[in-house]
Amino acid sequence: MRVISTRIIPGLLITGFLSVSCASKEIAQLQQSVRDLERRVYRYQQDTRQDTVQTASTLSEVNQILNQSFRELRAAQSDLENRAGQTDARVDRLERAIARLEEKTQSLDIFSTDSFATLSQQLSQTEETLQSQTRQDLRAMQSDVMALSSALKDIRSEQSRLQASLRGLENQVASMEEENRKIYRQILKELGVNTPEPAASSAPPAADSGNTHVIQRGETLSTIAAKYGVAVQDIQTLNGIQDPSIIRVGQRLKIPK
Repeated sequence: MRVISTRIIPGLLITGFLSVSCASKEIAQLQQSVRDLERRVYRYQQDTRQDTVQTASTLSEVNQILNQSFRELRAAQSDLENRAGQTDARVDRLERAIARLEEKTQSLDIFSTDSFATLSQQLSQTEETLQSQTRQDLRAMQSDVMALSSALKDIRSEQSRLQASLRGLENQVASMEEENRKIYRQILKELGVNTPEPAASSAPPAADSGNTHVIQRGETLSTIAAKYGVAVQDIQTLNGIQDPSIIRVGQRLKIPK
């Protein structure tokens, strides 16, 4: 029994030692595996943390973009609502204008062909009445013009007659003055008083050039004298005109040289 126990115990020890040695290797391998796993887990955590940070940054950017888009959508919606309100107001105004046009159209449709015929007849009658009245007025105006023309001729004839009478009176006055001067000189001569002879005119009378001029409407002695290059006084002296303003249209004047 002792021999058996002596042989068995070392074997057991060897076996135990071997088992312990194997277990230690396995434990070492397990520890190495655990360390490798820990490193892998750490790297995974680091990678996961970076991905999480990137994902969080990306989510923040996406959130900002979404907020900006939401604000733009709200602004666009508000603009669309304003435009829709303006469009509704325009449509309402257009509808009211269309309604007014329809009312006017209906009121115009009330007039029938007979009404237009009546209006046309009334217009024709009014036009005929106006034409008749115009013709009567024209005839009356023509009569008035003819009467005025006749009166003007009479006035001119009377003016010519008066001018002739005036010139006759002036000649008579001049003759009477000359006669009076002769009588005065005769009386002075009989009384023995010497009287000087009347001085002869220093300016000889204007000579007749043989030209005559018929006075036209609007002419005066000044314009006629300027036309022929002579003096107004010469024309007056040659034609016996006392007042240069008393001339008539159609009167013939002698023009001095």
